[in-house]
Amino acid sequence: MKKILFTILLSLGLIGLNAQQLITLTPAFATANDNNVSITFDASQGNAGVLGQATIYAHTGVITNLSTSSSDWKYVIAPWATNLPKALLTRVGTSSIYTLNIGNIKTFYGVPANETVLKLAFVFRTSDGAKTGKTSSGGDIFVDINQGVFQVKINAPIKGSFYNAGDNVSINGTSSAKCNLKLYGNGNLLSSKTNDSSISYSSLLSGLGSGRINLVLEGDNNGTKTYDTSYIMQRQTPPVLASPSGIVDGINYINDTTVTLQLYAPYKNSVYVLGDFSNWEFTSANLMNKTPDGARYWITITGLKKGKEYGFQYSIDDIQMRVADVYADKLLDPYNDKWIPVATYPNLMPYPVGKTTEVVSVLQTGQTPYTWSVPSFAKPSRDKLVIYEMLMRDFLGTHDFKTMKDTISYFKRAGINCVQLMPIMEFEGNESWGYNPMFYFALDKYYGTKTDLKAFIDECHKNGIAVVLDIALNHSFGQNPQVRMYFDPSAGLYGQPTAQNPWFNQVDKHPYGVGYDYNHEAQPTKDFTDRILKYWITEYKVDGYRFDLSKGFTQKNTLGNVSAWSAYDQTRVDIWNRIRGEIIKYSPDAYLILEHLGDNSEEKVLADAGFMPWGKMTDAYAEALMGYNNSKADLSWGNYKQRGYVYPNLVTYAESHDEERVMFSCLTYGNSNGSYSSKTLSNAIKRVATYHALLIPQKGPKMIWQGGELGYEVSINSTSDKTGSKPFRWQYLADAARVNTLETVGKLGRLKQHVSFGSDNYVYNVSGTGKFLKVTHDSMNSVIVGNFDVVNLNLTPGFQHTGWWYNYITNDSINVSDVGQVVALNPGDFLVYTDKNLNAKTSKPVGLTEESKQGYFSVFPNPASGSVYINSTQLGIERILITDIQGKEIYQEAITGFKTQVSINTSSFAKGVYLVNIHSGNANEVIKLLVE
Repeated sequence: MKKILFTILLSLGLIGLNAQQLITLTPAFATANDNNVSITFDASQGNAGVLGQATIYAHTGVITNLSTSSSDWKYVIAPWATNLPKALLTRVGTSSIYTLNIGNIKTFYGVPANETVLKLAFVFRTSDGAKTGKTSSGGDIFVDINQGVFQVKINAPIKGSFYNAGDNVSINGTSSAKCNLKLYGNGNLLSSKTNDSSISYSSLLSGLGSGRINLVLEGDNNGTKTYDTSYIMQRQTPPVLASPSGIVDGINYINDTTVTLQLYAPYKNSVYVLGDFSNWEFTSANLMNKTPDGARYWITITGLKKGKEYGFQYSIDDIQMRVADVYADKLLDPYNDKWIPVATYPNLMPYPVGKTTEVVSVLQTGQTPYTWSVPSFAKPSRDKLVIYEMLMRDFLGTHDFKTMKDTISYFKRAGINCVQLMPIMEFEGNESWGYNPMFYFALDKYYGTKTDLKAFIDECHKNGIAVVLDIALNHSFGQNPQVRMYFDPSAGLYGQPTAQNPWFNQVDKHPYGVGYDYNHEAQPTKDFTDRILKYWITEYKVDGYRFDLSKGFTQKNTLGNVSAWSAYDQTRVDIWNRIRGEIIKYSPDAYLILEHLGDNSEEKVLADAGFMPWGKMTDAYAEALMGYNNSKADLSWGNYKQRGYVYPNLVTYAESHDEERVMFSCLTYGNSNGSYSSKTLSNAIKRVATYHALLIPQKGPKMIWQGGELGYEVSINSTSDKTGSKPFRWQYLADAARVNTLETVGKLGRLKQHVSFGSDNYVYNVSGTGKFLKVTHDSMNSVIVGNFDVVNLNLTPGFQHTGWWYNYITNDSINVSDVGQVVALNPGDFLVYTDKNLNAKTSKPVGLTEESKQGYFSVFPNPASGSVYINSTQLGIERILITDIQGKEIYQEAITGFKTQVSINTSSFAKGVYLVNIHSGNANEVIKLLVE
């Protein structure tokens, strides 16, 4: 078994990532005050991203003593898209060599006289920016600037270069002044020069040694000595050895001082692991073992310190592509971490600047596990969900989960029992919607720490609120190691995955492609997807997922044809049923929400299988809110029965992150009649409450986009890019009219939890400007009626019986003498009548008992004294969880096969009241059980 011993100390320090093979600086030891400075760029080196291009520009700046880090560019001479004449390189004939005349460095870059230039920074690009020339690992190119001191430099070979034993190695170095030079290899003197400024040596690699050859250049200028160090590696064949039993791809924590790393990398020849434990240098000891099938590389690292964080990457093949571990749960970003506030992520491990480039993965043994207050959460039934879709970036100025814990009371006030977070997995950049993912197991640090997220979810569960994660698994972006490892930058317009890529299609299979398209029929993608989805549910106890662009999970080629893509696709159904089949093995009641927005026949099949398709109704609710009486204002398609679903799994919504705000539409394009206009702010705010009255209480999960409960009116297109920041307007809470709407929305959410609103016996008549929801149930009857017109309406709600009816919102009441009694409503007004006074102090509150009486399941006998039977009227029982009244888990069982009755022995239960949580793919009920 190959191991790295952490206690081995490398004798030679790493000065920086060598760019000398890419760029030659003239003069070799130029200072910032020299004139006639130039650089020579060899486009065949590094990543060779602009090789053969006739026109190349330098995107360039400097690193100075005032830079915040050694990668903090300053005085960039032009924006990325600007083709500045002085940044245009001159090609030498038709070769790969290009030159750029800089002249005086401070003048060229505009650096003040009192600021010190430490490095020049470059990325070379084509005129359209589509192709770039960088280091071999895809990083920026940096060139050191001499500070007017005596200096020596090993110019070639590049640090960390690989050679075969029989290769000839040419070593050369220079000094900034004539001196006595000595060149050493592994401590042996190779060559010396007296009173000279250059030195060279040539030998077969085998003549220098084997494995790693350490190089030292010494310069002695009248007793003043200076050194430069480097090293080269002998190319080695990785040992072929099966990985230990139980090892999976990614980081495997063996104990507090040992980890085993494993990388899935078919078609690759060799892989080294580099990191803090190796001073980020190559050694024979960090060459990874290759499994007999040639698909994986693994290594065990010992001697680690318990609880200490170590950055690391994999270096793949001779090109030395450096990638982070795609399974890592923490990453370091050289470009974006510096913008994360300390308050959001305290004590963030610094990026190893000067030692590597690209994203770095982090491992840490001996982590303290989080102690959950709610180890087992009884999720709200799907048909009772009031989902709040939110973007952390815009919801709070602090954009962190620590602060979010303090807003849970706001969710409860708004009647929310499920928070749906837009993607929080590590995405490119900091400020984003999150649909540009690059890593899937790591929380984006812009939102806080792992512990902060767990504490937020725990607090939500303590308050009866479920948490759903939005996740983008249709695609990933270019910094994802799975993309980078098998990528052809010269293919297509902007590069594309190669045919060897185990996870990605070379080109998109559908017309709405974003980033790079995952092949969900490929086994490696299936395995990766399953691990991601299980991880967040088991590690963070999330309650389900909203799958972004779920219609894209297909290998049926419909590129360029939206209609064909939207049509029924059995292969896509099969993909989704496979995914669900894996999830319900460990979380039978997980919410699985799909942004499908496709053919209803396919959505019906998926909904009836247990998925929860998005039901976009933005246009209809906007038209209704504006006060127009036309077919566009018909809300009927938001009713799951209208779509032919067997189960109430339709997530109906008026607004989402992706749609125009209906309040903006109302204020901008609203209808009017005489002195009344829906464009008047006060009228529009009242109408927002009215549309929620015909949205939230209807059977099935319903969704609100953040701010919708307050009438948020900032257009999605108010920024140059609709994904631009649009902060939540907390100042609305100082507006009495908006607060009234908020309180109304909250009451509607709580009303939805009443057992009667799970009834199948309801009428949803919402095609005209007078819209109705009439619910009939043994426990309570309800009538909701709204005037969406801009004129007064006399409406007939159709009361189920005569007698007293109670306005749940206003606490008024009426005595109905005729079931055909007419009610008069002003424009934008609504009424919610129930035949039980839910606001009466003596009435039983809407609570747990009522929520559980949906009719799917029963518990008998109750009270129980020995055995108890859980019965289902029509659904297969999938999982049973019994807790005491404080939420402590007493009993749990996952049911295999289709069973409609399960018996449980309660003889060991202490006397008292228990909560029986019964789950199936399409229902979730909580029933009180008394054990005597």
